[in-house]
Amino acid sequence: MILYLAALQGVNPALYEAADIDGGNAWQKFIHITVPSISPTTFFILITSTIGALQDFQRFMIMTEGGPNYSTTTVVYYLFLNAFRYMEMGYASAMAWVLGIIILIITIINFKLAKKWVHY
Repeated sequence: MILYLAALQGVNPALYEAADIDGGNAWQKFIHITVPSISPTTFFILITSTIGALQDFQRFMIMTEGGPNYSTTTVVYYLFLNAFRYMEMGYASAMAWVLGIIILIITIINFKLAKKWVHY
C-alpha cells in the first residue's frame, strides 16, 4: 500500500486538470490517467509478489510443518525436508535449480508482457 500511495502521489496533477477541461468524469480519469501512471509500480509489485509466493517457507514450517499428510507442503518446504531432514542434498540442489529456473521463466514472461501494459 505504501508503494501505491507513493505512486499515486507521483501522478502529474496537470493530467487531471487537462481531463477536467476536456470533460472527463472520475471513471475516465481513473482508467486513462491513474492506472497507466501507476502501472510501473503495479508491475514491480507483481514481480516481487510472484517471487515471494514461490519462495514461501516460514509460515508453513512454523505453523503446520507440512500439515496433515503433506497438505500444506510448498516447493521450498519440500526442498528443505529433502536437504536437511532426509539428507538428500543432490535432490534438494536439483529442486533449487529447477525452482530458480521456473522463477526466471515467469519473470521473463512478465517482462515480455509488460511492454503491452506498463507505461513509463
